[in-house]
Amino acid sequence: MTFSGSNSAEILVIGDEVISGLIVDTNSKYLGERIYDSGAGVSRITKIGDDFSIIEECVEQALQRSNWTILTGGLGIT
Repeated sequence: MTFSGSNSAEILVIGDEVISGLIVDTNSKYLGERIYDSGAGVSRITKIGDDFSIIEECVEQALQRSNWTILTGGLGIT
């Protein structure tokens, strides 16, 4: 099922540990299920590193494409 516009969300998963493969992203699966349960859908999931300029660019783009933009991170060992 494809969602767009006001019925869609984008999830941005932030962390060098995710894009390097050191940590498996389970947050987007959980968030996607909750979004779907609410009657909406996820139009895109983007994984990005800890570079602020790239994060900023991705957030700006996601805000233009979707009604909701959800950022998640902190997936590394603390």
